[in-house]
Amino acid sequence: MMQLLPVGNGYGFLHRADPQRPPRATMLMLNAGLIHRGGPARMNIELADHLAPHGIDLFRFDLPAVGDAPAGGVDRQQHIRQAMDIAAAANGCERFIVGGICSAADLAWRLPPLDARVQGLLLLDPCAVRGLWFRWAQLQHFASRPVATWGHMLQRWLRHGWNDGGAAPAGRDWPSQREFIDGNRRMATAGIAMYVLYTAGVTEYFLHPRQMHTSFAATGNDPRLRLRHRPDIDHILFVPHQRAEVLDDIAAWLDAWLPAAESSVAG
Repeated sequence: MMQLLPVGNGYGFLHRADPQRPPRATMLMLNAGLIHRGGPARMNIELADHLAPHGIDLFRFDLPAVGDAPAGGVDRQQHIRQAMDIAAAANGCERFIVGGICSAADLAWRLPPLDARVQGLLLLDPCAVRGLWFRWAQLQHFASRPVATWGHMLQRWLRHGWNDGGAAPAGRDWPSQREFIDGNRRMATAGIAMYVLYTAGVTEYFLHPRQMHTSFAATGNDPRLRLRHRPDIDHILFVPHQRAEVLDDIAAWLDAWLPAAESSVAG
């Protein structure tokens, strides 16, 4: 079942797993760039279908001035918290996982300290610490190329700044590398769950899987933290079977740490 709900100057769609009972949690999907609430290649709609059998609702809506949405008169963080209020009033659930791709992941990352209802993050191609492992992967790539191309590659690296390890790509809102590491550590201590995926679409700042362990505080086999590097997948998960693999993995991650529906309902 899908409900149309007003959000600010626009509206969103709440996909209900079971309209007769509150869900285990509500996934709040943010849009980014020129993409509207459906997500790239309708990914958010497909994710709702994947999550419904697991008792999880999904709310998708447009952020102000993102995609083709109007500015809205409020900042994006306030808009998201309003959307949480609206979804909670509709389905009775006060537990949220917030996520998105690219700049939407950047925005989602900043939310848990602002609202205790955010208990999980779905981060697709988020910020990363470049560090030594990124440089090592660059050197491996350099050495694998024909010698005739080395001069051109060196010129390109120098032009873009070899030492500019903390610079955010265009259109991204990143914390400093230290702030990112410390923020992830604080959220891990607070019990915030995270699903983190890096694809082949962000090779300008992510090339080696060990970069994830520099950025995120992995504690043993904590089911709340799932780190993935898929260099075979493009930035918007365009290939259907690859997208389905990721969505199934997200559902499995949620099952690994979310409590039953009864515990997710506000008293």
